[in-house]
Amino acid sequence: MTSDVLAHACPHPLLIDRYRVQTQAIEQLHQTIKQWLYTGATGGYVWGEPRSGKTTALEYVSAALRTRAGKPIRVFTYNAKTFSVTTDNKLWTAILSALGHGMAHMGNAIDKYERLVSFLAEQALTNEVQQVVLIIDEAQKWQRLEFEMMVDLGNDLRRRGVQLCLILVGTRELRERAQQLDKHLNGHIRGRFFLRMAEYRG
Repeated sequence: MTSDVLAHACPHPLLIDRYRVQTQAIEQLHQTIKQWLYTGATGGYVWGEPRSGKTTALEYVSAALRTRAGKPIRVFTYNAKTFSVTTDNKLWTAILSALGHGMAHMGNAIDKYERLVSFLAEQALTNEVQQVVLIIDEAQKWQRLEFEMMVDLGNDLRRRGVQLCLILVGTRELRERAQQLDKHLNGHIRGRFFLRMAEYRG
């Protein structure tokens, strides 16, 4: 087999989308999010310019997260959608679908919500601290309603002894939204998800 054929059969790994190169920026993000989890944070946000590699970085971090005892922490990702009208039924359906749940479209909004809570609680049992991570990519698309529903989700999981860490990922618009949150009207949202911030430069 000639070298030309070998080169064609075995493309350089950097040309393969599934190949992930650990960089200093990615490792720094990994350490930051790991610290959030170790301190019991309920959430935080990561922002960066478009095409800076945030999604790729989070894919690496998702696979690398471990508890202090070395157990894997289950991480799930949902790419935020833009609905003409956001409802709890639409949101729970979309998240369940993104998580690969086989019953994402069955039942009403309450059924889907309970299904999501049960699914995440079950996934959290794989580690000793009963912790699970939900990443919301393109989170700058979200409005107050979605954040309110995430507060409810975190509360109901906590009642089951599960720690949910919600990581919001987005553009500069997400950072600006965090800075504009009123401390009085939106204090519970700000305290849950926007007190911890990481900028990703790629």
